[in-house]
Amino acid sequence: MKKLLSVFLVLIGTLVLVACGPTQRAKDPVIRGVQATVEIEVGEAYDPLKGVTAFESDDKGAKEITSELKTTFQATMTQSAGEKNFTISVTNSAGRTKTENVKLIVGSRAQVTLIAPTAVTYFVGSIEFDPLEEVRAFNSATEEEIPVEVTDEDYTTRVPGNYSYTVTARDSAGVEVSQVINLTVRPKAEIPDTIDKTKPIEIELWHSNGTTIENELKQYALDFEAKMSQEGYNVKVLITKNGDTYDVLRTNVVNALKGGSLPNIVQNYPDHVVEYNKSGAIASLTPYIKHPVWGLDETKADEKFTDILESYRAEQRATNDQGDYLSLPFNKSTEVAVYNKTLFDAVLRGRPFPETWQDLQELYPDIMRVKDNVIDQIAERWAAANKPLTADDISKAKSQFVPFAYDSSANAFITLTRQFGGAYTSRDSNGKGKLEFDSPQVRAMLNYFGSKENGHWFAVPPQWEVQYANNVSMHGTTAFSVGSTGGVRYNTPVESGFELFEIGVAPVPYDKYSPESKAAIQQGTNMSLTTQGTPEERVISWLFIKYLMSTEIQTRFAIATGYSPVRNSIYSTQTFLDYVATADEVMPKSFTEAGLSVKDYQAKYELKVKAMASKVQATQRKYLFYDTPFIGSSATRDAVGVAFDRVILNKNDSELAQAIENAIAFAVAEAMKTIGN
Repeated sequence: MKKLLSVFLVLIGTLVLVACGPTQRAKDPVIRGVQATVEIEVGEAYDPLKGVTAFESDDKGAKEITSELKTTFQATMTQSAGEKNFTISVTNSAGRTKTENVKLIVGSRAQVTLIAPTAVTYFVGSIEFDPLEEVRAFNSATEEEIPVEVTDEDYTTRVPGNYSYTVTARDSAGVEVSQVINLTVRPKAEIPDTIDKTKPIEIELWHSNGTTIENELKQYALDFEAKMSQEGYNVKVLITKNGDTYDVLRTNVVNALKGGSLPNIVQNYPDHVVEYNKSGAIASLTPYIKHPVWGLDETKADEKFTDILESYRAEQRATNDQGDYLSLPFNKSTEVAVYNKTLFDAVLRGRPFPETWQDLQELYPDIMRVKDNVIDQIAERWAAANKPLTADDISKAKSQFVPFAYDSSANAFITLTRQFGGAYTSRDSNGKGKLEFDSPQVRAMLNYFGSKENGHWFAVPPQWEVQYANNVSMHGTTAFSVGSTGGVRYNTPVESGFELFEIGVAPVPYDKYSPESKAAIQQGTNMSLTTQGTPEERVISWLFIKYLMSTEIQTRFAIATGYSPVRNSIYSTQTFLDYVATADEVMPKSFTEAGLSVKDYQAKYELKVKAMASKVQATQRKYLFYDTPFIGSSATRDAVGVAFDRVILNKNDSELAQAIENAIAFAVAEAMKTIGN
């Protein structure tokens, strides 16, 4: 009996020990007061353990072991700018270790930013070379200009060859930033100084624009002909639409290279220029820009080359590794956010419109509470216009409602990748494209916009089987979309002379946690001079391109179409300021209240919408970006657009991670078909 009792007591003791086991296990130590990210200036005194404490465990009253803290931080980390990483750790009496990671961002006290091309091209016989023409420096905090000088000069512009020189910016504190610029000097171009005025000259421009832009081009051609006639020349300009899209136009140009006849001027995208140039079809514009007779005169405000937006010039240089100008900008645009102001006013109640994606997303519950009422109001306006929506139309608008949309899936992928800290593509030293988007940052971005965990807040037009969000926003099916300034007029909320809702235009939102990564994509096409025709015909063709970039034409074009002026000075001209001022005009709710015809009311409201977009676009100029073009850029762009759609249209959050992996794999595979191994 005693033996059985002993066994029983042993078993009870064992059970007690097992039961108590979890509470008696050794615990991890605790570190408090660590900052995950620290920003300091170069040379600034920094103590990584200041304010940091450590304890044996997270138990109340646990022993403090701050004196046992260790760190991999080294004092030399503060002596140079850059991102450094170190750890802070502690080990408790149980032998268990806790480690915290710290990112140390060491900045520059001077914050000198140097903007300069990496390569430039000069043609013998051009006007005197200015090594600092496209170079500038400024303090990134104050935007105060900083002097720049050539500090290492090893070139001549009289003999063709490859040279280099260094430019250096030095601020008042003595901090320097330098960059080496490669200079390619090419032989004198075959450009006549005079043209026989008795000889008729006909040139042709190929494009693939819609009716609005085509009509503008035809009018500019007539005006140019008249201008040349006044100077005694006999010039004819043919404006030919050669394809409904730029991809079709590209195909037609490529076919012409195989045996047809090229135009004198072709409108194109940067990657098309890369392809045409590889085939020898593009003539450099650099010797024309800097020609002593026909070139752009830096003393004339209407012609000043450096007045063209810096990012637009950089985009043209990026088509080749020599910094040669193979095209110049014409119809440029960016993206803005167009929204249903009526709905957002009901939600915001006087608060400012959100600037970030995260702040917009937080409005989702409030938007969902008011959206049915706003859709009913829109239906009432359709009825007033004598075009009543059906019960099914109204029901679909309510049931299919998603508040936020992005018109271009490709632009969304590219822009949001940049905003969320990722890289899209690049080009190697051989001119071949490199894919950079198979990355953790892109996966995180896709997960954020693709997740339905907190509600179906973000969509793309295929969600509703349409091409653009404005195709459904007029019924109230969405309340916000990011789209091109070049097509913003299609967002005019008017039907048969009646306003459907108030409209608002805002900058493209950015990532709340990366405000330094604000980004607005640079879009639109450029004009290139081909090798077609005689030297005299090429001069006239150049003069027409020059005319299209003039202050007069760019101002007219911006007001007529909503595209962005390519010259900085235009934004401060009285004509443009008067146009932008119409953005603030309060429009009556209908054509009858306005005392206008239906057609004139529509046109006036459309002008207001374009002006609103232009006003916002002007504020985004410093955030414009472009991606370096290469053969296969278009195919890559198409592939990431499809990938973005696949993620956003995924309906099951539990399968989102796999949808993202499949989408990225698809985009990589499709792009590599064109880029190659």
